[in-house]
Amino acid sequence: MDATKNNPSKSKRGHRKETPLPLMLRALFFITIGILIVYIYYLSTEDQLLKQLIKMSSVIVTIFKSVPMPIFIIIGYTLLIFYAGYQVGRKKN
Repeated sequence: MDATKNNPSKSKRGHRKETPLPLMLRALFFITIGILIVYIYYLSTEDQLLKQLIKMSSVIVTIFKSVPMPIFIIIGYTLLIFYAGYQVGRKKN
């Protein structure tokens, strides 16, 4: 038996597997949550948290008032159709 056949080549020894996308998204989610917690803590220590929450809520209310209701109905209907298709496809597997 030849000794060179049992040894992997140098190019295969150093090859790393790629990180799957769900693991990267999970890590990104936890990093984002951590940054958000630190930012909220910073705002609370600087007594700016209440001012920022009021400003954010007024921006959200302005967005909801500026976007007409039919747009929300179309988005909701589209999400419902995609969810129904997902459930039907999931049951077939």
